Amino acid sequence: MLFFGAINWTHTWFDADGVVAPQRLADMAVDTTLAGIGKAAPQ
Repeated sequence: MLFFGAINWTHTWFDADGVVAPQRLADMAVDTTLAGIGKAAPQ
C-alpha cells in the first residue's frame, strides 16, 4: 500500500526540478516493482 500510495500521489510530492530526474524516478519505480528495494536504492 505504501508503494502504491507513493506512485498515486507522485503529482503532489515530486519536484521535476529537484535532485531526482523524472526518468530516474521512473527507473526506480520499475526496479522496485520488478526486483525489490535493494536494486532501486542508490548505490
